Amino acid sequence: MTAENSQNSRAIVVGAGFGGLLAAGALSPHFGEVLIIERDTLPAEPGGRTSIPQRHHLHIMLARGIANVHKIYPQYGDELLAQGAFTGDVGACATAAAPGGMHRLPVAIGIQDFYASRDAIEWAIRQCASRLPNVRIIDNTVVTGLATTEDRSTVTGVTTAGETFLADLVVDSSGRAAHGPGWLEHIGYERPHETKVPVGVTYGTRRYKRDPVRHGSIYRISVAPTEDGHRGGVMIAQEDGTWIVTLSGFGNHRPELDEKKFHEFAKSFVASDIADAITDAEAVDDGHRFKIPAIVWRDYKGTKLPRNYLPLGDTICSLNPIYAQGMTVASEEAVILANCLGSGRDDLTARFLTDADKFIGRVWNSTAPLDRKALDTTATPKKGARDVIMTAFGRAMASDPKVVEAFLRVNGLLDSPAKLTRPTILARVAWANRPWRRS
Repeated sequence: MTAENSQNSRAIVVGAGFGGLLAAGALSPHFGEVLIIERDTLPAEPGGRTSIPQRHHLHIMLARGIANVHKIYPQYGDELLAQGAFTGDVGACATAAAPGGMHRLPVAIGIQDFYASRDAIEWAIRQCASRLPNVRIIDNTVVTGLATTEDRSTVTGVTTAGETFLADLVVDSSGRAAHGPGWLEHIGYERPHETKVPVGVTYGTRRYKRDPVRHGSIYRISVAPTEDGHRGGVMIAQEDGTWIVTLSGFGNHRPELDEKKFHEFAKSFVASDIADAITDAEAVDDGHRFKIPAIVWRDYKGTKLPRNYLPLGDTICSLNPIYAQGMTVASEEAVILANCLGSGRDDLTARFLTDADKFIGRVWNSTAPLDRKALDTTATPKKGARDVIMTAFGRAMASDPKVVEAFLRVNGLLDSPAKLTRPTILARVAWANRPWRRS
């Protein structure tokens, strides 16, 4: 065993959320002990962390995220299914209304999807992490800062109200609240520069009983945003026999939780799929609302950092939840961390942030422009090039399985958007949009 893998080495992960648990799996082969420190009291039975407001809302892991989790925890899918989660082909088990209200052709494309609550997802991953012999979770413990060498050049652990935990590496996965910048400032480092985009999105979520006879193997129903981008929604089957329905709106377009108003909001979409699905369904809760004022990307890569400190997940970048990319980005970062550790710990943080920023940039640049447009609630909607292209793809996906597959692979972050510009795909889109077919 090398010095880096010695039984005396320890890594600490701050936060037992999705990113932190995956980071622990990436760290486990390279450290004698991995200690996860979590502020919440973790449940002894299947469930999530009670202080996380997003836990009441819909969560989706994209195809790349599912593949990433299985790289770190191969048993993840089995753990999730053991809780009653649903699974099926991402192209066949979901209905989707594209811009303009056109419906995507339901077709199997060979990519497995899972449908479950955030609590179930987090519990499954926590079970995987807990079974690693060198991973230990300490809950109900708040990290208050970073311990360092006397010259503050190197992080040596973390401090809590009661004691200091020493470590050879600290991974900060403290989440959207991002306590890390304050910890860094306290030990004499500058806060990372923040790129912040106002989004002003509000989403409301209600749960309804799901009729397995009526819906069969359809586990996800989604309706693309309205032409102005102001409102849209998704619903997915949950492991407890319910639908979780999350409707979102920008600016003054706020979904109300009152059952009648909630339904009216869904009826205003480009297609009635969600409104129809909940019309006669029995509500099982009074709903929850959550607001995201802005998305934030912190430039840790361009900031001087102490040695042995590494940010991860929402600590680096918190995205708009309506695009369901956060968990997948965190999973990609965990895989990047595992790959970087495979080459040793020298310049670990710099190498990690270089690769992580490339992926974050790809995701950020795909959705931040949509947020800017949707927040402009006073402007008269104008169709730009992207709107025209999306409408054309929506029409093609209504009849062409090859276009469906190409689009879902890009949407799932498996393929680069450039794959949609291949001549074979563009030819299929053009054929589906030929004038005599559109009339």
